[in-house]
Amino acid sequence: MPLVLAALLFNPTMGLANCEEARTMAAQAQAFFEMQPQNSLELLGKAHQLCPTDYAIQYNLGLALYLTNKPGESYKVWAALAMRHADSKLLVNLGWLALELGRPEEAEEWRKKSEEHNASDPNAVALHVEILFALNRPKEALDIAALNKGRVPFNISRHHLEKVTAGIRQTYEDGDKSEAADQLRDAIREYPEIKKLQSARDLMRILFFDRKVEMSGEEK
Repeated sequence: MPLVLAALLFNPTMGLANCEEARTMAAQAQAFFEMQPQNSLELLGKAHQLCPTDYAIQYNLGLALYLTNKPGESYKVWAALAMRHADSKLLVNLGWLALELGRPEEAEEWRKKSEEHNASDPNAVALHVEILFALNRPKEALDIAALNKGRVPFNISRHHLEKVTAGIRQTYEDGDKSEAADQLRDAIREYPEIKKLQSARDLMRILFFDRKVEMSGEEK
């Protein structure tokens, strides 16, 4: 999941002593996180308790929870933060995290909200492709990936191509052989490596060497 660390933000309107102390604690936690992740996590938690309205402290608390293998707790912290201060980075991170937790519908809601802040964020587009695969909508996923090729940090993996093949197979089994043949041709044209999959080769034999289906995709 491509997460981004938030820099500590110093809000001049928040001059309370407890927030100044909290920012000092948070800075110490960041400095020693790699060497002492658990201690740093506890320090960030205390800092957040002292100054619960500081965006950067709460954001980095959520990130620290994720990096210490507590994705569920991280999700809660970030979701609470998004309720009062949402930006594209936070919303996209929430989308990736929801997806990792097996909640693609929630991930899509976060992604849609992120578009209100930055509709052209490449990370959000990559998230959209992954969500569509998770929702078993591989054709739409491939269409978006192809449309944004070269601009989006997203690679179509073997796992994704297996889902694409399964979707085409379902189209064929639903009785639309011509459409399935067209979809497979499009997939091969855009992603030639799909031909390496046994499932795709089996489908090619069925569709392209079935006498009921012309190479043009039209039924006799």
